[in-house]
Amino acid sequence: MAARKVLVAFAVLALGVGITPSVATAFSPCGHRACSDEVAASGFSGQARGACLRQVIADCRAGLCSCRGGSPPCSCACGDGLCGPSEDCLTCPQDCCPTATTTTTTLPCKICFGTVTHVCGGPCSTDFDCGPPPLPPPNVLCLPVTELQRIGFTCECPTTTTTCPPATAAYCGAADCGEGGISSCDPFFHALCPQGMTCATMGATCGCTGATIPCGDSRLSGLTCNFCKWGTCPPGMTCGGVPKTSGCGFDCACQ
Repeated sequence: MAARKVLVAFAVLALGVGITPSVATAFSPCGHRACSDEVAASGFSGQARGACLRQVIADCRAGLCSCRGGSPPCSCACGDGLCGPSEDCLTCPQDCCPTATTTTTTLPCKICFGTVTHVCGGPCSTDFDCGPPPLPPPNVLCLPVTELQRIGFTCECPTTTTTCPPATAAYCGAADCGEGGISSCDPFFHALCPQGMTCATMGATCGCTGATIPCGDSRLSGLTCNFCKWGTCPPGMTCGGVPKTSGCGFDCACQ
């Protein structure tokens, strides 16, 4: 009888030991269940889905991201709608950067003013030409908007400005060109290098190594100009950032 009680107690103990880890794993903030939505967002299947799961769990356990709604969210693929720890506006703009915000302001300018109808028209082409050439239409003056406002008419000439979001990624070696970004040599932060180059430790620092990239190559362009330092130029010149003429970010040119 005593032997039977011992066997029953041992079975219950073994069952408890077997259940406890599975319960802990099921509700782990970085477990399979917690990170299932992030993995599903990638759209991967088969071996790719397994690799995605391992990456997401590893990043989550390292404290680089969250599978429970924290920031940044865990992600293993650009285009999944999640801006992960190794992504930013440069590497994955569709997930990390919404369309640049546009604001409308008013600046003093000259406009066509109908003296009879008291209606504001379009911008003046010249002080003496408010309408189709060769002569302005009758009863039309070209006045500065400040003068019209002084008289009491509210005419405005809109202009559009674009606001660019700052970079958030880690850059290999240094982040000293352009707004935003951090410098890191820690592999956990997936420090960025231009396409075709890798971040390698060089004593107490690190830098991007690989095939040389000519300054001006599109692979050096981005939201910041931190990649320009890796571009090659003729002797006596250095590769530096040049703000893009349209849109956000920088191109690179020898200076």
